[in-house]
Amino acid sequence: MRGHDAPLAALAAPLIARIGATAPNIHLSLLAESSADQPDLTRGQVDLEIGANEPGRPEISSEVVGPDRMVLALRREHPLAKGRIDIDKLLRTALVTASRRGRLHDAVDDALAERGLRRRVIASLPTSTVALDVVSRSDAVAVVAERVCRPASARLGLVARRLPLELPPPQVVVTRHHRHDSDPAHAWPRGEVRDVLREATGGTSEGRPATGPGHPRGSA
Repeated sequence: MRGHDAPLAALAAPLIARIGATAPNIHLSLLAESSADQPDLTRGQVDLEIGANEPGRPEISSEVVGPDRMVLALRREHPLAKGRIDIDKLLRTALVTASRRGRLHDAVDDALAERGLRRRVIASLPTSTVALDVVSRSDAVAVVAERVCRPASARLGLVARRLPLELPPPQVVVTRHHRHDSDPAHAWPRGEVRDVLREATGGTSEGRPATGPGHPRGSA
């Protein structure tokens, strides 16, 4: 399976434990996204893809596992970790973005541009995990999907704060080729992926350290 680094980070450890307890002879290959979109589901090189977008091709099936929301991630000692965050404070803060293509512009910039405003982006990082690591060791902040980034945020001792902007809510989407729709050997691990992702995308309290997903059933 291949996917965005944030849901894969939330998925990997509990999925490996869960499948290892039930079917120890199954081997999993979790692949990182490439910098360019590839039709690997159609080619049969990938069984599942995990991301935020529903497919635009008729031969690809999809399932929305759950919604998420975009939040500011910052270290617990950051000046913005307490108190109200407004647009002015956001604009005075250095931000880093996560983009596999190295983009410095995203939905936050679109929302600000509608108000005639621009934020200060100091760097683009290839993954959310790298962006959160930078945030944990600096006064930079990042806008990330709250729930799927919770495991990494929890390990780094970060907190999530509400954005002073309305952004379209992201979602976690699992996609596959239609050829696997009625294949029981494909349906079982797909169901495990769906269940683990649903467990991993529970909410967190505003302004409090994020917590990791619950213990998976069994152990590897």
